[in-house]
Amino acid sequence: MYKYSFYCRYAEEKAEWIAAIRTSLNELAERKLFGISLSKLMASEREKNRLVPSFVQLVIETMIRTKAVQTEGIFRVSGSTASVEKFKDKANQGFDYPDLLTSLDGHSMASVLKL
Repeated sequence: MYKYSFYCRYAEEKAEWIAAIRTSLNELAERKLFGISLSKLMASEREKNRLVPSFVQLVIETMIRTKAVQTEGIFRVSGSTASVEKFKDKANQGFDYPDLLTSLDGHSMASVLKL
């Protein structure tokens, strides 16, 4: 965890900084992929006229494109816990998860889909 200090000359300047930081934190929270309720995720997807979350569709398409679906026991055998946790953390931080997905093996992709 990082600590930051801000020096402000005026109370108005301090209020502006606090408002900007809160706005940024709220935007980050809304972009979260994991750790949000399914109803909140689906509400967001319905606004985009999607019946299936775009993330689920992307994982399945990636699994098909990389032939991971042909892996024996794809949904039975768990993927690497470290890889899945790293993916989850980076996706929640706003990293481009399509690129992150291709770095996972088939079992880890299936594990991400099951989260």
